[in-house]
Amino acid sequence: MKRSQTIGRTALRACTLLVTLAALAMTATLPASEGREGNLIASYAFEPGDPGHDSSGNGLDLLIGSNVQVGLPPRDGSPGGAIGPRPDHQTGRAYVDVSEPINGWSFAPKSPDWNFTFEAWVKMEGELPETNRTLFLISGPGLSFSVFGTNEAKAAGGLLFRDGKHHLVRTGPLEWEAGVWYHVALVIAGDEKGYNDLFIYRARSGEKTHVRLASRNDRNLIKASEPGSGAVTFDIGNFRGGWGKLHFPGAMSEVHIYKTALDEAELDRSLE
Repeated sequence: MKRSQTIGRTALRACTLLVTLAALAMTATLPASEGREGNLIASYAFEPGDPGHDSSGNGLDLLIGSNVQVGLPPRDGSPGGAIGPRPDHQTGRAYVDVSEPINGWSFAPKSPDWNFTFEAWVKMEGELPETNRTLFLISGPGLSFSVFGTNEAKAAGGLLFRDGKHHLVRTGPLEWEAGVWYHVALVIAGDEKGYNDLFIYRARSGEKTHVRLASRNDRNLIKASEPGSGAVTFDIGNFRGGWGKLHFPGAMSEVHIYKTALDEAELDRSLE
């Protein structure tokens, strides 16, 4: 009887520990940010006259295919424009070759302490898609960030990160309202030992507070890429070669990429 009680108490402590660790993982905070200054890698306002222009000064202008719709209206008060797939054509690309490092930083992780932030304003049209739809893809290392639907989550949909080894980090169910602009961000903070904290954010247009929806501390979640592993492209709104079946179903605007892990205070600035 005593042995059974001991086993029961041990199991209870183990369960409590697992719950505690899970709670800590979901309430972790981002490390202090280095800030936006000097860390901007690419910035796209999708101006109607030059929708692929990168205003960061790093020359990462997007190649935008003829079947990608440009000149879409952005959210109220936003500069520039927006892009999305043409309703009558679901092929085409908006991408840039990023095989070469930019100021010593690479889109393909070359070291364990790789840091990265992607943020954008997005608006879905129509019904929530049943499959994950891509916000961005970094080919080569195979990193992608997507909106996912009912087939992925068996619920109301959310946001999903996938690494090159098909490891997934995703939020719980999220309600999306068609025709409403949302601010979304993916933040990856690595350290020299190969531990990666990953955070996913979403905020509704007009709201001043955004919510940390997912976090994970995992060793080598972001694998370092081998030198010379082939061309690397950064694609916006599509997946592996075209808008295709996994295109983002709506408009995207104000896309920014940073070589640092922005903290919550920095991300709040995008909601002002």
